[in-house]
Amino acid sequence: GAISKNFGTNIVLGSGEQMAVEADEFDRSFHQLHPWVALITAADADHLDIYGTAEAFKEAFEKFAAQCSDAVVVKKGVDIKTLPSLKRFSYSLDDSSTDYYARNIRLQEGGYYSFDIVTPTQVIESCRLGVPGHINVENAVGAVALLDQRGFDSEKLKAGLCSYRGIERRFDFWINTPQGVYMDDYAHHPEELRNMLESVRAMFPGRHITICFQPHLYTRTKDFFEGFAQQLSLADRVILIPIYPAREEPIAGVESDMIFELITSQKYLVEKEEMCGLVKTLETDVVITAGAGDIDTLRNEINKIIKSKINS
Repeated sequence: GAISKNFGTNIVLGSGEQMAVEADEFDRSFHQLHPWVALITAADADHLDIYGTAEAFKEAFEKFAAQCSDAVVVKKGVDIKTLPSLKRFSYSLDDSSTDYYARNIRLQEGGYYSFDIVTPTQVIESCRLGVPGHINVENAVGAVALLDQRGFDSEKLKAGLCSYRGIERRFDFWINTPQGVYMDDYAHHPEELRNMLESVRAMFPGRHITICFQPHLYTRTKDFFEGFAQQLSLADRVILIPIYPAREEPIAGVESDMIFELITSQKYLVEKEEMCGLVKTLETDVVITAGAGDIDTLRNEINKIIKSKINS
């Protein structure tokens, strides 16, 4: 659904007979899809206001996988069953026991990576991804695994990986310098926060990380507040603002305080309107804004603050 930086839109219509789409599990809308092949990156429990239980959520993914006509590509560790009649392939960042993985992963300036991609039939050497972060290397491996079910030209593939600029609000770097970093991300689930923060930590070892986070939905906060606190604590400093309600009415007793009390890093709990002012007063290095609500309306101001610190 998000905007591709390469194309400036979220839909590109070509002349070919194949279509790649992002499947959405929120309201079971992905059950309307009957793909030839699907890539499943995660099935961590979410949207329990829709599904009720983690088991029902997983079963929804299994139903989606069963609607594929030929193959399923699944990230290692994702616990879903697939039909015996379907070809099933696994992928990972760097686990050689999977069908697809990266090797010789080399960190370059700015958190970018070069690597080789190993497939069941070949090794694609010296790939370079046009966006930074470990998590994006893993995503690239998954994308190659999906594409490999139809075949590809290795040189065109490498050029595509190198020219890829990502999509807005996913590992979206506004500033990336040795003097200061500002990144915005859509992460709104504990596992998404973990993947994002671990990637940032690997990109910038030894640097101080501040994350500004806006929880999304009262139900999600109620279901996962402990997980949010655990993963946010991977940062050196957490600035937490109130829950973005989206489509929901408030739930008595469910507030950002539930997360805040369990965070073990340096922490602040402020109103959304106070967040930028607080960032301005703090000594910062790597700053992240994260959440699926309207925290993105503060991006321009945070960007100006970090730039002014760098130039002062």
